[in-house]
Amino acid sequence: MAIWGVIPAAGLGARMSSETPKQHLLLQGETLLQRSCRTLLDSTLVDNLVVVIAADDTGYVDLPSAIQTRVITAIGGATRCESVAAGVKTIIEHADEHTWALVHDAARPLLSQRDLVHLISLVAQEGSQGGLLATPVADTLKHSSADQSVDATVSREGLWQAQTPQMFRAGALLAALNRAKQDGVVVTDEASAMEHAGIQPQLVAAKDPNFKITHNADLQLANAWLASRPTAVHE
Repeated sequence: MAIWGVIPAAGLGARMSSETPKQHLLLQGETLLQRSCRTLLDSTLVDNLVVVIAADDTGYVDLPSAIQTRVITAIGGATRCESVAAGVKTIIEHADEHTWALVHDAARPLLSQRDLVHLISLVAQEGSQGGLLATPVADTLKHSSADQSVDATVSREGLWQAQTPQMFRAGALLAALNRAKQDGVVVTDEASAMEHAGIQPQLVAAKDPNFKITHNADLQLANAWLASRPTAVHE
């Protein structure tokens, strides 16, 4: 059973309001991208890793992961979907379409080894069509009107917040991404592409914090959370 990681890191992270692309911002002395790469490379369950970068990225070559023999780079596209497709194509070129593609965001650098193992152990089964880390929605949800006043309270029953990694067979995922693009469907994660193709991915509950770094406040929170924990349990 082969498992290849894919980290799409070709975006700019415009919502961070930083001149530095988000994936190259520092968290506890490491860039977000390097930390996410290291988490996957530290796992004995992940065979190789494809890092998808922008054509003009000059920061990646300085990272420790750039010289790892298990790491291959690919050039991303204008959207996350195109970058993921480029990474999955690289997997198929170097392995085959049946290889598991484990897609993880560089902007989720807090992924724990416990959750990574948990996801793989539940999803990498014979006959599985794939799955993703997620957490059940805990907050009360409100639907807004055009002026941002509350229009309705939305039931949170059965609702989950999708995270990464998301894990699917490379061939099936590439076909789903291509189909969504052809149909003009905007997909915000790999699972939504698979759903559009008629697949029902498995939801795997995350046990540890794995929030996405979107705004500066998220980066500050991640730093504080890591600093508050003993070194031995950071991973």
